[in-house]
Amino acid sequence: LVGHSAGGWLGRAVIGDGEWAVDSVQRPIKEVVKGFVTLGAPHSPPSLSDDVMDMTRGALSWTDTTFPGAHLSGKGIPYVTVASDLIQGRSDPELPRGDIAKSAFESYRLVCGLGEVKGDGVVPLVSAHLDGADQVTLQCYHSITPPSDPIPDRQSWYGSELVVDAWLGPLMEAIELGAKTAA
Repeated sequence: LVGHSAGGWLGRAVIGDGEWAVDSVQRPIKEVVKGFVTLGAPHSPPSLSDDVMDMTRGALSWTDTTFPGAHLSGKGIPYVTVASDLIQGRSDPELPRGDIAKSAFESYRLVCGLGEVKGDGVVPLVSAHLDGADQVTLQCYHSITPPSDPIPDRQSWYGSELVVDAWLGPLMEAIELGAKTAA
């Protein structure tokens, strides 16, 4: 199961109780999902003391509290979280409107309450990894349509061929290890 951005924490909620239901038939999740990878997913809500509203209106907080970390990793579902540290958020008023560092600062602040951190331009690194998951940190953008960047060969995102190659190996290794452990 692959979840990008909000799809990552929503995927945690979907598999969270360890059951999969189709047409009222319950099955253990490990019969359906062999591994779970998140790509640039915000896994933790901003702290209440950050004076930033949880943009999910509490859904992310509930998911993070109810299914903490790699919740099902001990039950045969390996988790891999993939994040980026490509863009440092900056609040410098001298930066022009639309600058990627300035935009990242605002996005990071809304996600985790801090803007002067690194991330993929949308999701800060500090919010994108789960405790208990295999963690992969790369240098890529959050989206398929990256912001203007003066370095053209950095135009890649989590789904770009070279970037997929960097996280697919760890995911397959985690799945193989999980299969051996379950046997």
